[in-house]
Amino acid sequence: MINLFDYFNVVINWNEIKPIVKFNLKEKYKKTKPLFKPSGQPISGAQEEYYKNYLGEELGKKVYEERRKYFGIKNQIKFCLENSLFNEEEKKNCQIYLKFLEEKIKENHLNAISNPEYRINLKKSYNRELHSERIKELWKDDFYKNKMLLIYKSPERKNKISKRLKKYCLENKETILIRANKPERKEKIRISSLERWNSQKKEDRAKILNFINSSKNKKFLLNGIKMNSIEYLVGICLNELELSWEYEKIIKIEEKSYVPDFYIKDFNLIIECYGDYWHANPNLFNSEDRVIFKKFTARQVWERDLKKKKNFENANYGFYYFWEKDIKNNLNLIKENILNILKNKKNEK
Repeated sequence: MINLFDYFNVVINWNEIKPIVKFNLKEKYKKTKPLFKPSGQPISGAQEEYYKNYLGEELGKKVYEERRKYFGIKNQIKFCLENSLFNEEEKKNCQIYLKFLEEKIKENHLNAISNPEYRINLKKSYNRELHSERIKELWKDDFYKNKMLLIYKSPERKNKISKRLKKYCLENKETILIRANKPERKEKIRISSLERWNSQKKEDRAKILNFINSSKNKKFLLNGIKMNSIEYLVGICLNELELSWEYEKIIKIEEKSYVPDFYIKDFNLIIECYGDYWHANPNLFNSEDRVIFKKFTARQVWERDLKKKKNFENANYGFYYFWEKDIKNNLNLIKENILNILKNKKNEK
């Protein structure tokens, strides 16, 4: 573990309420000549080469990795707070400054995006290929990769994006519908989908079609509702048991909405019909097999379904599922299982 105080003199100056934090490499380590860029400028402490030059290849890299965690004013303040370098008054000044900084960033952002000229210039200057290459290079850096994954997976980020999208969709509903129904957009999607399908191997295409064809369209009508083949069969079982059910009822649990196949209100019960392909039946797929047009591994699908099951159970719903293979091959057994579930539910009451 690298302790930055072993290598740096940390100097703090103040510009009113703004702290100016400097990490100066201790003189005892500066035994070699400084490095310079081709332009003649000296390489600064923001570059990895600076530390490798003075501390050696291995130690220099480690010190740089630790130092870079505190690049930028926000991280510098974080470092000072973590190491108790501020007194109480200085802490208050930092909070005031951080609040001011956040408001200023928001203001600048709103001014920029509301300026049509800025948006046009940004679009002109954006190079997708260069941007993609740059991100690929950054992704090779473990520090950057882990940092971004933490950000992407954080519940705060997901909630923020969800709220922003909902707000945008409500405010721009008509515009979105016009864009969605443009013939050129539909044609672009058609071509893209065709290219994607053609890129699949023949055996993969046959496997996908074999699983999807029987239930890809909601062709079956039950109680005036269109549903797919396996849902239809389970629906018949529920009717024969004289159960009152709702199909694809939207159920909100905390901030997430679910649309289960069947909801039986009298027993607060959820019943799902798991397609063998879409839910990666473990009797047919190995954990690392890629499914849903090779987007996910079977393991990822299982983890997603398990999380959904736990969310329902934590919200006091009974949650049960039946596999497509079992529904089609042994419907009587499915019916017996539903009866047993209902008996257990009655006993619980």
